[in-house]
Amino acid sequence: MKERSVFAVWCISLVLLLLWLTVPYQLGITGAVTSLPDEEKIWDFTSLEYTYDTAIILNGTASLKPTISPQINVTAIPLSAATLSKKNNDQNVFDRLDSVSQGLVVLKKEEVLQISFVQQLVAGDVLSFYVLNGGIGTLAICQDASGCSSYGSLNPVSADSWINITLAQTTTVVYLTTDDTAKLDMIVGYHPQQTERIIYPSSGTLETNDFILDRVAAWHDFTAQNSGSVQYQYSVDSGSTWNPLAADFNPHSSKLKIKAVLTSDGSSTPVIEWMKVQYALACVENWVKTYGDCATNDSKVKYYVDNNSCGTADTLPVDNGTVESCDYCTPNWSAANGSCTPGNTFMGRFEDANGCFTQTGLASDAQEAVTYSCNYCDLYNCTDSLQVSFSTDNSSLSLITKTRSLIQGRSPLANGTLTLIETAVSTLTPFPGLPVRRFLEINSSSNFSSVQITLQYNESSGVDEQTLQIYVYGDGWEPLNTTLNESDNEATAIAPHLSWFGLFGTAVQPAPSTNTPSSDSVSGGGSGDGGGGRGGSSRDLSDITIAETAASEHPLASGTKQAIALKGEKTVQESSTTAQKECDYALEMALPEEITISDNDTFESEVISTGNCQAERLALQLSPPLAAIITIPETLEFTGNRTTFRLIRKQSKDTLTGFLTTKPKGAVRGEVLVQGLVQGEVVFSESLPLAITLEKKAASAKMIALVGITALLGVFCIAVYWFGRRRNNYKSRPTILKMR
Repeated sequence: MKERSVFAVWCISLVLLLLWLTVPYQLGITGAVTSLPDEEKIWDFTSLEYTYDTAIILNGTASLKPTISPQINVTAIPLSAATLSKKNNDQNVFDRLDSVSQGLVVLKKEEVLQISFVQQLVAGDVLSFYVLNGGIGTLAICQDASGCSSYGSLNPVSADSWINITLAQTTTVVYLTTDDTAKLDMIVGYHPQQTERIIYPSSGTLETNDFILDRVAAWHDFTAQNSGSVQYQYSVDSGSTWNPLAADFNPHSSKLKIKAVLTSDGSSTPVIEWMKVQYALACVENWVKTYGDCATNDSKVKYYVDNNSCGTADTLPVDNGTVESCDYCTPNWSAANGSCTPGNTFMGRFEDANGCFTQTGLASDAQEAVTYSCNYCDLYNCTDSLQVSFSTDNSSLSLITKTRSLIQGRSPLANGTLTLIETAVSTLTPFPGLPVRRFLEINSSSNFSSVQITLQYNESSGVDEQTLQIYVYGDGWEPLNTTLNESDNEATAIAPHLSWFGLFGTAVQPAPSTNTPSSDSVSGGGSGDGGGGRGGSSRDLSDITIAETAASEHPLASGTKQAIALKGEKTVQESSTTAQKECDYALEMALPEEITISDNDTFESEVISTGNCQAERLALQLSPPLAAIITIPETLEFTGNRTTFRLIRKQSKDTLTGFLTTKPKGAVRGEVLVQGLVQGEVVFSESLPLAITLEKKAASAKMIALVGITALLGVFCIAVYWFGRRRNNYKSRPTILKMR
């Protein structure tokens, strides 16, 4: 019975242990206080938030206060020579006077002892003599040997002793004489020097003022930058009690006080440069009502912003994300005319200074335009200009100018225009030969694979007819295979692409003509491609018939893209007619209206500029409901006519409810504001609807395995316990013997 109880306790403990290991993978803590990111408090000793004893000094750092003590250092100056001068006899006695007990010198009357030192003695230096008992004369210290201008004198001593004399002037040689007898054992000089010694106190204490936080969630990570011996302590009761301070401390208090004890051996001081403690504040949701931008459908979204940015939504109001009405755009009409186009027309219309229709597409925000006639070549100094539109792909095109120039081809795509401008002069020099005053600039919104050009010429142009050839302008003038119809004075060639075309040949005369067009014939604006005689506008062709074939589906049509087609306009004054040039800022964005994003997932989108004008940069902004769950870059730069960006899901925390986790349900709906910027100014703005569904991440394989092992172990323990109980019941039954 005892073994079964022990085994049951062991099984239950093991199951509880596995449950404890499994729960952290999926469960949070109910009612846990959400904390804000770590903040820090730094004490750098530049303010008055400290108390300290007299041993401490603060000067951007904390250290012990030094004490300056004067002291005298003495340097010995030994002899370099010693000579005893007697009558007609000089004796070297240096070895007797260099040290004590190496012999002695007996100086008698009328003898002179000359001593020299290894360096100069200066005023204030000391001469020290070790004089022996037994001398009865007075010892005189002189400046020279002839007569004693005395530095001083020594009286006889009654015992062996050192006697000192302080010099009043500088010398390197001293002469000694006596009026009787003097006994000397050693002579040495000393140079005393006064210095200062810095002494530090043995210890000092510094305390910070109480640092108080109202909403502290945790204290942790105390660090300090110091040298020397410093001990740190902390107090949560204003210094009544102190505790040793470790790096990972976490006192349960909203108040903190730090104490530093600096200790020294007297020769140096510890220095504290700064002290720092990190902490986290408890976060309390503070929801403030605000509104998103008014959308193009005259509605705006009401949402709430947590001023404390807690990252939770426990008290989020229920009307968050609801829609209210608004006025997105109010038209501001003024009369405006478009530019004269190569089709010899311009649009007379009213212009909305606020561009409401471009933004909303509402019929109430539009005004019908009226087409007026104009003469493009009168404005831009050309001989003829045409513009034709085609609405289906593979449409056959045939254009004839006033000078009987013929252009024939087929449109590669639907919904395009072909523009032709004819001039008598060109600035695209150098020429490959002598021009016959036939230049054509042909442009199209579609990429023509080939086009047939037929140009009329005049035999009296001074050009050899046999040398005439049509050229197309690329990196320079490039010749085309040209067929001449001399009877009709026509030159025909097939061009591989659209550009500038010209007819050139060689002069009839051997010498080529050097005449250039007069300045009167070259007036007018140049085209964007570099050609002369074009002002850069276009017009519809009304007197040319176009045969069109059936159109296939547009190859760019796609259900996963949202198209933005906007116009920005700039006003240009031309002659007596006020006109405008229109820029079409058209974008295609690979961004479905609904997207599902799972944990740690992203969504990449591509933006393509398809208009005749392109913004320098794009600015992106999410409405608040979307900004709370995803991030996107604020600005995009184009590479060519394309750019890409990513939608990245923000990290979120699960909330425990029993043993289940909950996440936001349903799609979060909002808008992406797309703005085009040119030279820092907004040229268009569009809001795109977007709904984001957050997909719950599947449980990890490790967590599933732990749960499975726990379940199997529980079943095993129950089976063992049940088997043991049955066995015990069997053994306890009484044995019955039947006797016959």
